[in-house]
Amino acid sequence: IPWIVGEFTGLGTGNNLTVTMDNTTTTNFGIGGTGVGGLMVSKRGTLTYGTAASTNYYLKIKGIVYVSEGGTLNMGTSGTPMPSTSTATLQFNPTTIVDSGLLVDSGGMVNTYGNALANDRAFLAANVSIGTTALTMDRTTGWLAGDKIAISSTARIVNQYESQILAINASGTTVTVPVGLGSSHLGTGVAAAEVMNLTRNVEILGASQLLSGYIFCQDTSAVNFNWTEFSFLGSAGNQKRGIDLYTQLGGSANFSHCAFHDYSTVGAASIGINMNAATLANIT
Repeated sequence: IPWIVGEFTGLGTGNNLTVTMDNTTTTNFGIGGTGVGGLMVSKRGTLTYGTAASTNYYLKIKGIVYVSEGGTLNMGTSGTPMPSTSTATLQFNPTTIVDSGLLVDSGGMVNTYGNALANDRAFLAANVSIGTTALTMDRTTGWLAGDKIAISSTARIVNQYESQILAINASGTTVTVPVGLGSSHLGTGVAAAEVMNLTRNVEILGASQLLSGYIFCQDTSAVNFNWTEFSFLGSAGNQKRGIDLYTQLGGSANFSHCAFHDYSTVGAASIGINMNAATLANIT
């Protein structure tokens, strides 16, 4: 498997090496299979996505992406987040459910920093009925064609939650959905429906809800997920429920403005973020 690692030039000394992920094609890398590595990032090695404008970076892989002790995976950084005109995607392409995913081993680090949206959510400012396509928001959203939005239920009925992909840009406070709503939603009072933009320009996902991937963060790993979208993840398998955290003293897990949606439907057992250890710490 490809192995990104630094070099040692003497006792306790060496050079850090960085590989830039600049692929933009849908090439399927890796060979897949349960427990088979697709890519390894190890001591003194860094795999970092490019951050040029107007570029759609795309890594599609079968097998496990290991980030082990001293290794780093960057999809944007705090100093250089992914530009608003670009995208960065890490997609797992399993042969069987969760045979592919991201494993951040003890001492490994993953950083994802997408472009910050001016508004990642808003509230309805007027009631809407079944069949409505024009939604009036309480603010100008700036949402774009291709963005996936979710509309919360304003009744105690879970199937009244719904989502759509916008076909046209929002105009002022009006968001137009391509298909008439399947349920009515309140837009007044304290129970006004929240409308959320689930789209981020940094994305980690599986192939589908039936062929999902996973993320497993081992004790003392450090992960920083910011403005990142997660979908098609999870299963009923231990340590593969979605994003599994074993972060304890010495490690950390930080999530900010992330979106989680369309997780695995197999056995209805997937979990957005699964805190999977008896003692957990440093999770934000």
